[in-house]
Amino acid sequence: AAFGSVASAMGAGLTALYPPAAWACEGIISGSALPFVVFAAFSLGVALACLEIMQRLYLPINGLLASKGGARGRYTAERLRERLAGRLALPVDCPPHAPVANAVGAALTLPTAGLEVYADSGRALLRVPSLELEEKLPRAATLETVKERAVALLEERLAVHDAAGARVEVVEADLFAVLDDSGRASRDMRVRCQAVPGIAGQVGTAG
Repeated sequence: AAFGSVASAMGAGLTALYPPAAWACEGIISGSALPFVVFAAFSLGVALACLEIMQRLYLPINGLLASKGGARGRYTAERLRERLAGRLALPVDCPPHAPVANAVGAALTLPTAGLEVYADSGRALLRVPSLELEEKLPRAATLETVKERAVALLEERLAVHDAAGARVEVVEADLFAVLDDSGRASRDMRVRCQAVPGIAGQVGTAG
């Protein structure tokens, strides 16, 4: 009886936070496993639905924002000096000929570029938000397939910007198994790749 009272009190609190918990509490109080099984199955369905929403809505939108709004503007050395001085409340000096140093650095630095590719095997669709590109994807495509396509797309983009031959690396690759409305399993995949940072050459001084 005491256990039943405690379970009832706990059940009331859980039900207020998550109404389906009433099924689990009913099973505990009555000693029947069926209500708890129903609760577990329902909760699993809710979790899978939330994951589906995350994969189909949040991640693509987040990738689009990151690819198009990552940089908040170009800073000259003088603007950066002013910003640092204001944030640190300390005097900040800018070296002489800073624009020249920046220009030399830009000329020697390999171009930086990156892509995020999203693939949905259930819809047989591959998307690249930053390129506004959509193309058919084989339903049997694997994460390796999407990696290879992402690298190829970035290499094509680099070639257009006179950076053919730049090395490309995959920095993130995620695969999520999901269920569609009919209960059919599919895979949502996300791959992020970038040109390998580096320096195109060196400047030396005559000794």
